[in-house]
Amino acid sequence: MDLTFPCIQGGCGARCTNDLQTRCKELESSLWCSKNRGVNYRKYKMSLSKYHSFCSGSFNNNIVIKNIEPPVMIKNPVYSGYCNRGFYLLLSNDQPVCFCPPSYYGDQCQFNSRRITLRIKLNRRHRTDVSAIVYILALLLCNNTIIIDHTHFIDSIQDSLKHESYLLYSRMKLNCIYTVQFEAFNNYKLLTVWKYNVSFDFLPSFRLAKILHFPNIDIRLPYVCSINTCRNNGTCYIINNNKILTFCYCTNGWYGQFCEQWDNDSYCSLENSIYRFKSLCICKEGYVSPNCYLKNTICESFPCLNNGTCYSYPNENNSYKCICPIGYDDARCQNQVPFLNIYTQSNTTYIGFFGKYINSSLQ
Repeated sequence: MDLTFPCIQGGCGARCTNDLQTRCKELESSLWCSKNRGVNYRKYKMSLSKYHSFCSGSFNNNIVIKNIEPPVMIKNPVYSGYCNRGFYLLLSNDQPVCFCPPSYYGDQCQFNSRRITLRIKLNRRHRTDVSAIVYILALLLCNNTIIIDHTHFIDSIQDSLKHESYLLYSRMKLNCIYTVQFEAFNNYKLLTVWKYNVSFDFLPSFRLAKILHFPNIDIRLPYVCSINTCRNNGTCYIINNNKILTFCYCTNGWYGQFCEQWDNDSYCSLENSIYRFKSLCICKEGYVSPNCYLKNTICESFPCLNNGTCYSYPNENNSYKCICPIGYDDARCQNQVPFLNIYTQSNTTYIGFFGKYINSSLQ
């Protein structure tokens, strides 16, 4: 048997075996093993490490291997690393139960969840009528109605960042057509909508990279339909990237493709939010998700300097963004950026450089 696993108490043991003579005494050689003990679950991981050189005696002799005493809170050191990227709790019988992060699952968090990776950038500088801060809600939909998962971005006009996140499929694959829908909000008021099909939903991971273009300046926002086909006071919106398609945005309590279904069982604040479906709340500016009951009062302390405008973020308390006037920059608009004037000999052309800002005019 291949004795290639370095044991805590010294020496080497066999991986993934019940043989008392060859496995490590502390059972650490049994971590991350398949339930079928005849399978070496992480053999490829071992090939990338120094297990073989250590156990064959060719390991660097200058390195001293010490036994590290586990913290008092860990009752059994054999479970260190047991739950991959999650954590474990011990039951009354000292058996571990794993709690996994969203992107992993399994009794030891050993499997990756099926997901859609998002990489999004907004093109909206031509829309001077849109707020400096825009809230983007991303939804994974089944048959255009059932919300499978959601995430959100906060976009600032001064940053022009690419936003990255992911959406998770349901654990049991549903028999439906998957789409990803992006909704842009200005202080919990819907502006416009984009929708994209998931072409290869059989893949374990699908990457969706898009630039979300806002409508031209001659199109009034919100981008609504000329004929409202939605029921129960819902509002019909035109899908921005496909003008043939429409979307019904329902009032609180209603949902469905045409707002035809009623469910008022919501956890959202009726005064400070609108909700897309039950516990999915879109907060009014100044209130904190997930339920929009708590108020983010950070802007009341006027953290932005030099006439900067403060916007409080809904994702966590005391989180905010300063929109700086031209000529100032940094987190609180505290620094003045370099300024340079260039004139032609006739003094008819002026160009001003404010760091990343460039303004030009002809007189």
